[in-house]
Amino acid sequence: MIKIEIASQERLYNQIDDEWIRSQIQNRRKDGREVCVRVYVEYGNIYMMLSTPGCQSTGRRSKRQYRECEKPLSEKWEEMGLRRPDYSPGALIKFLKYIEKYS
Repeated sequence: MIKIEIASQERLYNQIDDEWIRSQIQNRRKDGREVCVRVYVEYGNIYMMLSTPGCQSTGRRSKRQYRECEKPLSEKWEEMGLRRPDYSPGALIKFLKYIEKYS
């Protein structure tokens, strides 16, 4: 299961499209707001949440270390620039397509 939360709008990945993701992020940025995006992945031994920098003020951060099977997803998140405040909606979309195989 892959679930995405953008500024408290929560959806299962299979219920949204790329345009929904793009518009949620761009519209909030246009209004001058920081955008919190969380991606939840649950499959087999993988149970993790990844978040963008805009989520730091909400206090919902995981303190647990990633398991070996989760590290490739965390590394890909980093590699795609999703820990930077200026991440692109396109990078998030590419990441979600990459992790579809885990759902």
